[in-house]
Amino acid sequence: MFIPGIQQPAVHIAVLVATKNRNDLLRHRSLPSILNQSLVPDTVVLVEDDRFLRPSVSQLLFEELFPHGHYLTNQRTPGAAGAWNTGLDFLLRNASCDVHNVWVAILDDDDYWEPSHLSVCAGKISASQDMVVSGLIRVEDVDDDVVHQSIPARLTADALLVGNPHIQGSNLFVRLSSILQAGLFDEQLSSCTDRDLCLRLCNIDTQVVSTGIHTVRHYAEAGRPRLSSPASKEKHQGLERFYQKYGPLMNAAQQEAFLDRAYQLFDWRFENEGPISVQMPEREKLTPETIGFHLVLLSMYSANCPHRI
Repeated sequence: MFIPGIQQPAVHIAVLVATKNRNDLLRHRSLPSILNQSLVPDTVVLVEDDRFLRPSVSQLLFEELFPHGHYLTNQRTPGAAGAWNTGLDFLLRNASCDVHNVWVAILDDDDYWEPSHLSVCAGKISASQDMVVSGLIRVEDVDDDVVHQSIPARLTADALLVGNPHIQGSNLFVRLSSILQAGLFDEQLSSCTDRDLCLRLCNIDTQVVSTGIHTVRHYAEAGRPRLSSPASKEKHQGLERFYQKYGPLMNAAQQEAFLDRAYQLFDWRFENEGPISVQMPEREKLTPETIGFHLVLLSMYSANCPHRI
């Protein structure tokens, strides 16, 4: 309980990066941006998605730049979600304080934080907030003008079901306890993982505050392979899985908007014609308010872990 005038417990800021085959971007973009933060994080974790690389170039680079950091290999489902969950599992098992006071800042290995990012986000932390959202600066070509995207002030199921309201990996700054309560990342999704997690955070009434400042450079160059590239197999598979999972929660207008956006941006069509539906008894039908009770949530608690939600 927050009591005015009483000193609150210190927060622990943990940075989490998942990577695979992007050594140059790690060396010249994402890792230097962590080193340049005006607020030094308490913990830095890098998770290699390929567990068979021993030692990898990224491991040697990371250990050189962060001698007190933690290099891990993905011990769960191959892919970004499994890598992130491996890192979250590590943070849970090794938390030096209550997980409610651990804040996780995720950075994609091909993105960049402005030096003030962690400081700005940490400045918004309060007992009544569970998530801090900073603005994205979209960079489609390093030689062109950038786009400062709108910053959402709150999470809404309607916006998340239809599209991405400019919350994704590199501007996720969330309490570890909230991520655990929401069920972690869905490892069955090859893309749309951030939207999926945000929907479940929305479902548990996560309190969100905006920084009002753009501190994250999100690189979306057309000539570089990315999960969100229009021709990406992973993006198409992620959209398919996401629509199968959440289509029953959408009304007709939301389904139409989702499908139109997916086709226009990613050249993806749902294989079946017409709206998706699931036949259930009336009492079992899904609603946006009951998303969390009908999803298979990942469990990462161990019998010997002292920190439980």
